[in-house]
Amino acid sequence: MRTHRLRPLLLASSLAFGILSMTTASAQAPVAHAAPTDGTLLSISASAEASRAPDIATLSTGIVTQAADANGAMRANAEEMTRLTAAIKAAGIADRDVQTSGINLSPQYRYAENQPPVITGYQANNTVNLRVRDIRRLGAVLDALVASGANQINGPTFEIDDAEAVQDEARAAALKKAQQRAETYAASLGMRVRRIVSISEGGGFQPPRPMMAMRQMAMDSAAPPVSPGETTLGANLDVVFELGRCHARNPRHPAAHAEQGRSARLRGETAARQGRRPPAGSETRARPRRRRSRPRAGDHTGRMTSGRVS
Repeated sequence: MRTHRLRPLLLASSLAFGILSMTTASAQAPVAHAAPTDGTLLSISASAEASRAPDIATLSTGIVTQAADANGAMRANAEEMTRLTAAIKAAGIADRDVQTSGINLSPQYRYAENQPPVITGYQANNTVNLRVRDIRRLGAVLDALVASGANQINGPTFEIDDAEAVQDEARAAALKKAQQRAETYAASLGMRVRRIVSISEGGGFQPPRPMMAMRQMAMDSAAPPVSPGETTLGANLDVVFELGRCHARNPRHPAAHAEQGRSARLRGETAARQGRRPPAGSETRARPRRRRSRPRAGDHTGRMTSGRVS
């Protein structure tokens, strides 16, 4: 009967202990993910640039025609643009690098005082954008456009074909500069850089810069000289670092004891190889073992010796 009475009590105790263990584990779980309280956040802004000689030139060209009526202006413009398009292809510019940017037709007015404007004719305009991938031939291309009847030319502007690679070079340089600054601040404060908390990037672009030696890209003396200059891309980074104390400098910290032990062992091994006496503190001292003394015959210890009790 007594056993049956104890079973419910034991079951209740087991359940209570399990619930208490689960509550304790759940209460301690968030503590493992708590952020360190001895860290310091350092925010640094750094920028860097990377430059390359451009390898692509972009320009726009077109033809403007005028006539007494709209149809005449458009027909004349179409004839001139056909010759211009043939010259563009003859210059070695691929079809994918030619794009029409605008076709305009507008009336031309004559203005007089106290009279309404009067239409005197029409003007047609057709413009295309060109991309020249061989900058060395840019001067010859410009000369061919004018010779074929182009009366409008705007540009050129210079670009880098693989701009992302140059941008990555600027990003790496900016990040390296930010890390160097963080190390400088940490060393001045007697701290160390633990990790990078966040990195944010802002856009950066610098206009083309002239090169030290400006080269004439056109081989023909009749073609206009072209100087591509230098294109510079920049990167701006905002980096947040976490700084922490250098615990190894604290003689009471376990890391300091471990470092001291390693240094002592290295000094002892070096001295042994050189045949010198190891310096003080470099030997590994073994803890003396205690020996248990055995009772001798005839001792009055109350134990049996020689088969008799003394």
